[in-house]
Amino acid sequence: MTVVEGPRSSGLIARAQNILIKPTSEWDVILGESATTQSLFMGYACILALLPVIGTLIGRVLFGGVFGGAIGMTTALIAGVVIAAVGYVFNLAMVFVVGLIINALAPSFDAQPDPIHAMKVSVYAGTALWVAGIVSWIPVIGWLIGLAALGYTCYLLYLGVARVMKPPADKAMVYTIVIIGAQIVLYVIIVWITLFIGAMAVFSAAATGAAVVSHY
Repeated sequence: MTVVEGPRSSGLIARAQNILIKPTSEWDVILGESATTQSLFMGYACILALLPVIGTLIGRVLFGGVFGGAIGMTTALIAGVVIAAVGYVFNLAMVFVVGLIINALAPSFDAQPDPIHAMKVSVYAGTALWVAGIVSWIPVIGWLIGLAALGYTCYLLYLGVARVMKPPADKAMVYTIVIIGAQIVLYVIIVWITLFIGAMAVFSAAATGAAVVSHY
Protein backbone atom coordinates (compact mmCIF):
# COMPACT_ATOMS: atom_id res chain seq x y z
CA MET A 1 0.00 0.00 0.00
CA THR A 2 1.37 3.39 -0.93
CA VAL A 3 1.05 6.58 1.03
CA VAL A 4 0.36 9.75 -0.86
CA GLU A 5 2.23 12.58 0.78
CA GLY A 6 1.18 16.20 0.68
CA PRO A 7 3.43 18.95 -0.64
CA ARG A 8 6.64 19.34 1.31
CA SER A 9 7.77 22.67 2.71
CA SER A 10 10.37 24.40 0.59
CA GLY A 11 13.59 25.82 1.92
CA LEU A 12 13.69 29.58 2.34
CA ILE A 13 15.62 30.31 -0.87
CA ALA A 14 13.56 27.88 -2.93
CA ARG A 15 10.33 29.27 -1.52
CA ALA A 16 11.36 32.87 -2.29
CA GLN A 17 12.37 31.92 -5.83
CA ASN A 18 9.20 29.95 -6.46
CA ILE A 19 6.83 32.58 -5.10
CA LEU A 20 8.50 35.16 -7.35
CA ILE A 21 8.92 33.07 -10.49
CA LYS A 22 5.92 30.72 -10.44
CA PRO A 23 3.54 32.15 -7.85
CA THR A 24 0.35 30.42 -8.99
CA SER A 25 1.64 26.89 -8.50
CA GLU A 26 3.59 27.87 -5.38
CA TRP A 27 0.47 29.21 -3.65
CA ASP A 28 -1.10 25.78 -4.23
CA VAL A 29 1.90 24.16 -2.54
CA ILE A 30 1.68 26.64 0.33
CA LEU A 31 -2.01 25.86 0.78
CA GLY A 32 -1.22 22.21 1.42
CA GLU A 33 1.58 22.81 3.91
CA SER A 34 1.21 22.59 7.65
CA ALA A 35 2.56 25.65 9.45
CA THR A 36 2.31 27.76 12.56
CA THR A 37 2.57 31.49 12.98
CA GLN A 38 5.92 30.96 14.69
CA SER A 39 7.31 28.85 11.85
CA LEU A 40 6.15 31.34 9.24
CA PHE A 41 7.90 34.20 11.00
CA MET A 42 11.01 32.51 12.38
CA GLY A 43 11.62 30.42 9.27
CA TYR A 44 10.81 33.04 6.64
CA ALA A 45 9.58 36.54 7.49
CA CYS A 46 12.16 37.38 10.17
CA ILE A 47 14.97 36.36 7.81
CA LEU A 48 13.82 37.99 4.57
CA ALA A 49 12.80 41.18 6.40
CA LEU A 50 16.50 41.67 7.19
CA LEU A 51 17.23 42.44 3.52
CA PRO A 52 15.65 45.94 3.59
CA VAL A 53 17.48 46.54 6.87
CA ILE A 54 20.80 45.79 5.19
CA GLY A 55 19.87 48.00 2.23
CA THR A 56 18.92 50.86 4.56
CA LEU A 57 22.18 50.63 6.48
CA ILE A 58 24.28 50.54 3.31
CA GLY A 59 22.54 53.61 1.91
CA ARG A 60 22.67 55.66 5.09
CA VAL A 61 26.27 54.87 5.92
CA LEU A 62 27.48 55.26 2.34
CA PHE A 63 25.79 58.56 1.61
CA GLY A 64 26.14 59.83 5.17
CA GLY A 65 29.90 59.48 4.85
CA VAL A 66 30.00 61.07 1.41
CA PHE A 67 28.03 64.14 2.38
CA GLY A 68 28.95 64.57 6.00
CA GLY A 69 32.54 63.49 6.50
CA ALA A 70 33.44 61.86 9.80
CA ILE A 71 30.52 63.38 11.68
CA GLY A 72 28.17 62.46 8.85
CA MET A 73 29.41 58.86 8.85
CA THR A 74 28.96 58.50 12.61
CA THR A 75 25.54 60.14 12.50
CA ALA A 76 24.45 58.00 9.56
CA LEU A 77 25.64 54.81 11.22
CA ILE A 78 23.94 55.42 14.57
CA ALA A 79 20.74 56.84 13.10
CA GLY A 80 20.73 54.16 10.39
CA VAL A 81 20.92 51.36 12.94
CA VAL A 82 18.10 52.88 15.00
CA ILE A 83 15.85 53.51 12.01
CA ALA A 84 16.59 50.10 10.49
CA ALA A 85 15.85 48.32 13.78
CA VAL A 86 12.59 50.21 14.28
CA GLY A 87 11.59 49.60 10.67
CA TYR A 88 12.36 45.89 11.01
CA VAL A 89 10.17 45.48 14.08
CA PHE A 90 7.31 47.52 12.60
CA ASN A 91 7.58 45.63 9.30
CA LEU A 92 7.07 42.30 11.02
CA ALA A 93 4.34 43.72 13.25
CA MET A 94 2.52 44.99 10.16
CA VAL A 95 2.73 41.56 8.49
CA PHE A 96 1.25 39.98 11.60
CA VAL A 97 -1.59 42.52 11.86
CA VAL A 98 -2.38 42.18 8.15
CA GLY A 99 -2.65 38.43 8.64
CA LEU A 100 -5.23 39.04 11.37
CA ILE A 101 -7.09 41.45 9.08
CA ILE A 102 -7.12 38.97 6.19
CA ASN A 103 -8.67 36.33 8.43
CA ALA A 104 -11.16 38.75 10.01
CA LEU A 105 -12.36 39.94 6.59
CA ALA A 106 -12.79 36.43 5.18
CA PRO A 107 -16.49 35.95 6.12
CA SER A 108 -17.37 39.32 4.56
CA PHE A 109 -16.18 38.02 1.19
CA ASP A 110 -17.48 34.45 1.56
CA ALA A 111 -13.93 33.18 1.97
CA GLN A 112 -12.80 30.42 4.32
CA PRO A 113 -11.55 31.87 7.63
CA ASP A 114 -8.34 30.23 8.78
CA PRO A 115 -5.79 32.16 10.84
CA ILE A 116 -2.82 30.13 9.60
CA HIS A 117 -3.81 30.39 5.95
CA ALA A 118 -4.34 34.12 6.38
CA MET A 119 -0.90 34.47 7.96
CA LYS A 120 0.61 32.49 5.08
CA VAL A 121 -0.87 34.98 2.62
CA SER A 122 0.41 37.96 4.58
CA VAL A 123 3.91 36.54 5.05
CA TYR A 124 4.62 35.16 1.59
CA ALA A 125 3.03 38.05 -0.30
CA GLY A 126 5.72 40.35 1.09
CA THR A 127 8.56 38.43 -0.59
CA ALA A 128 9.05 40.78 -3.55
CA LEU A 129 9.35 43.91 -1.41
CA TRP A 130 11.74 42.24 1.02
CA VAL A 131 14.02 40.99 -1.76
CA ALA A 132 13.96 44.36 -3.52
CA GLY A 133 14.91 46.06 -0.25
CA ILE A 134 18.51 44.88 -0.52
CA VAL A 135 19.08 47.29 -3.45
CA SER A 136 16.96 50.14 -2.12
CA TRP A 137 20.10 52.23 -1.50
CA ILE A 138 21.02 52.44 -5.21
CA PRO A 139 19.96 55.86 -6.58
CA VAL A 140 17.08 55.75 -9.11
CA ILE A 141 17.52 52.04 -9.88
CA GLY A 142 16.67 51.04 -6.31
CA TRP A 143 13.56 53.22 -6.39
CA LEU A 144 12.41 51.76 -9.73
CA ILE A 145 12.98 48.20 -8.54
CA GLY A 146 11.09 48.98 -5.34
CA LEU A 147 8.17 50.39 -7.32
CA ALA A 148 8.05 47.29 -9.52
CA ALA A 149 8.25 45.10 -6.41
CA LEU A 150 5.33 46.98 -4.87
CA GLY A 151 3.17 46.27 -7.90
CA TYR A 152 4.21 42.62 -7.94
CA THR A 153 3.48 42.33 -4.23
CA CYS A 154 -0.10 43.41 -4.88
CA TYR A 155 -0.32 40.72 -7.55
CA LEU A 156 1.10 38.10 -5.18
CA LEU A 157 -1.40 39.16 -2.54
CA TYR A 158 -4.26 38.77 -5.01
CA LEU A 159 -3.12 35.29 -6.02
CA GLY A 160 -2.66 34.30 -2.38
CA VAL A 161 -6.08 35.53 -1.40
CA ALA A 162 -7.72 33.80 -4.35
CA ARG A 163 -5.96 30.44 -4.00
CA VAL A 164 -5.47 30.15 -0.24
CA MET A 165 -8.44 31.98 1.31
CA LYS A 166 -10.70 30.83 -1.53
CA PRO A 167 -13.34 33.55 -1.84
CA PRO A 168 -15.73 33.35 -4.81
CA ALA A 169 -13.91 34.39 -7.99
CA ASP A 170 -15.95 37.58 -8.33
CA LYS A 171 -15.03 38.72 -4.81
CA ALA A 172 -11.29 37.97 -4.77
CA MET A 173 -10.28 41.30 -6.29
CA VAL A 174 -12.42 43.40 -3.95
CA TYR A 175 -11.19 41.36 -0.98
CA THR A 176 -7.61 42.10 -2.05
CA ILE A 177 -8.28 45.81 -2.55
CA VAL A 178 -9.74 46.12 0.95
CA ILE A 179 -6.67 44.39 2.38
CA ILE A 180 -4.38 46.76 0.48
CA GLY A 181 -6.37 49.70 1.83
CA ALA A 182 -5.82 48.45 5.38
CA GLN A 183 -2.11 48.04 4.64
CA ILE A 184 -1.87 51.63 3.41
CA VAL A 185 -3.43 52.94 6.62
CA LEU A 186 -1.06 50.83 8.72
CA TYR A 187 1.91 51.93 6.61
CA VAL A 188 1.12 55.63 7.04
CA ILE A 189 0.90 55.20 10.80
CA ILE A 190 4.18 53.29 10.88
CA VAL A 191 5.95 55.86 8.70
CA TRP A 192 4.95 58.71 11.00
CA ILE A 193 6.15 56.82 14.07
CA THR A 194 9.39 55.80 12.33
CA LEU A 195 10.07 59.36 11.14
CA PHE A 196 9.60 60.67 14.66
CA ILE A 197 11.93 58.07 16.12
CA GLY A 198 14.35 58.61 13.24
CA ALA A 199 14.45 62.36 13.82
CA MET A 200 15.21 61.83 17.48
CA ALA A 201 17.93 59.35 16.51
CA VAL A 202 19.50 61.77 14.03
CA PHE A 203 19.69 64.60 16.57
CA SER A 204 21.12 62.27 19.17
CA ALA A 205 23.55 60.69 16.69
CA ALA A 206 24.72 64.09 15.44
CA ALA A 207 25.56 65.14 18.98
CA THR A 208 27.30 61.81 19.62
CA GLY A 209 29.22 62.03 16.35
CA ALA A 210 30.41 65.54 17.07
CA ALA A 211 31.57 64.45 20.50
CA VAL A 212 33.45 61.45 19.08
CA VAL A 213 35.18 63.54 16.40
CA SER A 214 36.14 66.30 18.81
CA HIS A 215 37.58 63.67 21.17
CA TYR A 216 40.06 62.66 18.51
